[in-house]
Amino acid sequence: MPPLSHRHPQGPYWRSLAELASDPELRELVDHGVALPSSPPRPSRRGFLKGIGASVALAGLAACRWPEETILPYAHRDPEHSPGVPRYFASSLELAGVATGVVVTSYDGRPIKIEGNPLHPGSLGRASAQTQAAVLGLYDPDRSRRPVQGAGAAPSARSWDEFSAWLQERVAAHRAGTGGGDLRILSTATSSPTFERLALSLQSSLHGTAWHSWEPVNRDNELEGGRQALGRPVRPLLGLGAVRVLVSLDADLLHTHPDALRLAGQLAAARDPDGEHPLRLLVAEAGFSVTGAAADQRWALAPSAIPGVGVALALRLLDTHGLAAPVGSERAVSKLRSLSSAIHPPAWVDQLARALATAGDSGLLVVGAHQPPQLHALAWLINGILGSRALRAVPVADRPGHRDSLAALVQDMQAGEVSTLLILGANPIYDAPADLEFAAALAEVAHSVHLGAYRDETGSACGWHLPQAHALESWGDARAWDGTISLVQPLIEPLYGGRSSVELLGMLLGGEHRGHTLVRETHGWSPGLDPLAAARAEHDWAKALQDGFIAGTATPTPAARLQDSSLAAALAALPTAAATGLELVFRPCAKLHDGRFANNAWLQELPDPISKLTWDNAALLGPSTAAELAVSTGDLVELIVGDRRGQIAALVLPGVAAGSVLLPLGYGRSAGGSVAAEAGFDVYPLRSSDALGHATGAQVRSLGDSYRLAASQDHFPIDERGAAESAARIPLLVREADLATYREHPDFAQHAVHHPPLVSPWQEHAYEDRAWGMIIDLNRCTGCGACTLSCQAENNIPVVGKRDVLVGREMHWIRSDRYFTGDPEQPGVAHLPVPCMHCELAPCEQVCPVAATQHSSDGLNVMVYNRCVGTRYCANNCPYKVRRFNFFAYTKGAGPIEQMRRNPEVTVRSRGVMEKCSYCQQRISSARIRARNEGRELSDGDVVPACAQTCPSGAITFGDYNDPHSRLSALAERPRSYELLPELNLKQRTRYMARVRTPLTSPGATSGHEDPTDQHGGQG
Repeated sequence: MPPLSHRHPQGPYWRSLAELASDPELRELVDHGVALPSSPPRPSRRGFLKGIGASVALAGLAACRWPEETILPYAHRDPEHSPGVPRYFASSLELAGVATGVVVTSYDGRPIKIEGNPLHPGSLGRASAQTQAAVLGLYDPDRSRRPVQGAGAAPSARSWDEFSAWLQERVAAHRAGTGGGDLRILSTATSSPTFERLALSLQSSLHGTAWHSWEPVNRDNELEGGRQALGRPVRPLLGLGAVRVLVSLDADLLHTHPDALRLAGQLAAARDPDGEHPLRLLVAEAGFSVTGAAADQRWALAPSAIPGVGVALALRLLDTHGLAAPVGSERAVSKLRSLSSAIHPPAWVDQLARALATAGDSGLLVVGAHQPPQLHALAWLINGILGSRALRAVPVADRPGHRDSLAALVQDMQAGEVSTLLILGANPIYDAPADLEFAAALAEVAHSVHLGAYRDETGSACGWHLPQAHALESWGDARAWDGTISLVQPLIEPLYGGRSSVELLGMLLGGEHRGHTLVRETHGWSPGLDPLAAARAEHDWAKALQDGFIAGTATPTPAARLQDSSLAAALAALPTAAATGLELVFRPCAKLHDGRFANNAWLQELPDPISKLTWDNAALLGPSTAAELAVSTGDLVELIVGDRRGQIAALVLPGVAAGSVLLPLGYGRSAGGSVAAEAGFDVYPLRSSDALGHATGAQVRSLGDSYRLAASQDHFPIDERGAAESAARIPLLVREADLATYREHPDFAQHAVHHPPLVSPWQEHAYEDRAWGMIIDLNRCTGCGACTLSCQAENNIPVVGKRDVLVGREMHWIRSDRYFTGDPEQPGVAHLPVPCMHCELAPCEQVCPVAATQHSSDGLNVMVYNRCVGTRYCANNCPYKVRRFNFFAYTKGAGPIEQMRRNPEVTVRSRGVMEKCSYCQQRISSARIRARNEGRELSDGDVVPACAQTCPSGAITFGDYNDPHSRLSALAERPRSYELLPELNLKQRTRYMARVRTPLTSPGATSGHEDPTDQHGGQG
């Protein structure tokens, strides 16, 4: 077998540039584990309570909002429900107009946990970190509690009845023609059939009414590209099951895409290295996305250079590889060839074209939503050239794009044509393009109403602000990415008296304004007079509520036919010239999206998948760009583009394209909650309506000041000193090979470390019953953080705040280490989720003076919190650094609303105790009790920990090692299975599956050579 170093030509893995440079302070931290910066001053009690929630009073709505049902005393209780036993309800969460199906766990009327709906086509049982965190948003004490009237800092409290009376006066004035102007509605993107029905009814019944929509992170370019290529706006529906080569040009399919949950699972299954033709993922992008980090090969490229790559790919497929253009695309192909002289693509485009041409109809090209619409139109042509079987077109409503819709509204507001404006959920004063000057236009509107969860930047400037009901408090509906109609049902009465958008529209129409009834009317489930029809409606309604969606409502996908003339016109306008100078690249935050989740402390403290920042954003620069600008991590810089300026801290991050500055959106809030107001920098003022994705011609200058960024990337490092001091430093933790090497040496991962035979010094325990364990497949893991967030929600893990993160005191039971490898300008990335290893010969147990950490009869390393006296010997003796010490009483002071969120199955820990992953022991106990009550043995799959249940890519498998038929046992027998630091002889229950990449060129080969994996059934 060849030396392992031959399979890792790019060199070792490293967590950060400081580790790569052998920073002495970082070495001290590895050696002693306590060499952290001195603790900053503790926050005040008031400041601390802002992060974890203050005591609040429970508020509700009148019962008339809800369907009246008979409530029986528990002397005659519902036989299907017992107090303290969880119940599960299907519902949906909508984000940017796309619904995700969820199943919500509720204890005695308290929703506490969100999981994916396994029946829903958009989630397939998986959930993202943002979905998991939605339950914390429900109990947020910063949410608005009552209607208020008056802009500014001192509005007057009002009731819903007072607002309703005011609203009816305005409607009457508009009907009589004395309103002084038009009535307009501005909402966030929504696909709710009920909302659309009510909005259209309002427009038809009230002259001068119009509906506008705004999403700062939208997919307008994708829809417009579909219109240019196919003659009508469409969204691409991807199927990755049969794809052999997937090329992504600046598209984050696995994380920020609306269909990411489904795509992540499909891609993970398609790239199984033991399959005949594992999928090869090739990515070009400006800064690392979750998709780029998962790629088999990735190139850092400025956004303005991406369209030129698309043109070069198309021409090489046609001219170099002789593929045929789709019938009826002659003019478009002719226009495409006329662009050839204006582009100068990088050399690796030839490899991309060769890989796609070889894949043929098993190839697929996808383009990022922020790229110009003409490039999206070109992508339809390229996929037509390939004859790709992985792409279908889903028609959508032909409405103005968000940018055009908002611009038209602003123009009318400035002209004095709008007298009443209803803003439903949107926050344009914060996130609208700077050149539209929405705040100034709003001042020209006599009557403005804002419905929102928080009195945010826009709500503070409106004449009325109304509390918006949370999705878990509302009745509603929305469409999934494929068009499936999904239902939203409440699990709790509105805590703060909020109303939903459809209820407010119902009030505006002056008729029915109960969400329950409005949704039923939309779908024909009204009782009516015919008893048979009423019974059928009740049955259909109950079935849809139980499933969470209406089966058979996905949008039909007719055959896509290219429109030659419009496609040719689009290609003629394609911007192919790469920009010179610096480019500012605006991207949604991987956690906070566009900023609407900024007051969610779970998401704020969750480390970013790539930068590992918490509680902050930063200007991300590549090492060469930072050196050219003389900027270091933590420097405050000023960004200048045109006449717009902004300040932000810099972070030097490998993998950012030269000449690009990546700016995550969603931070620097001035209103919208106490948590949101304390985190990061606002970069929205740098965006203009003609540069929503990236802005060219920017300048960056250092301000000579510094700012502390709370990044977790160097916290809890695992000591690899043996590897670091060896002649050929090799990665011991992340084990990886290319496909050709894996097929030649399938057991490469098990031979990464050579050591003499290991013998235990005492008699080991024999497990006769269960032997629980976990395997994490690094080939599937994308580092998205969903497992960390799900674990936090399930196990009542507290938030510690930025000050404590700065000194390494975060409490997450699962950390996802991110490792770079290779050239810092064009590195590779690997993720390594690290929970407790549940070692058989656990070093933590050997040093605990009070036996607070012990081994259970089924092999779990458990904590007895009442015994723990806080010596932290166990943490010091843990080589994997997975134990977390509760330095402070992070949960103390939480009010009754915040306490409702906690999982009653898990202890709420106080200060001074050690805590860690328990494999969700409460779920193991529940499954055991359920099986015993049903008179059967536990089956494989009965126990699913929170992390495994939510993982979008299915990277985590849990089961019983003693069950030879379990999926866990089968995976453990595969040659890719390995342990971390096996030379310590700890016999971990948590194991890993090595990663296998399929790059375009084999290690060490020149860029022009073909990948030898072809002869083994690989791609390219």
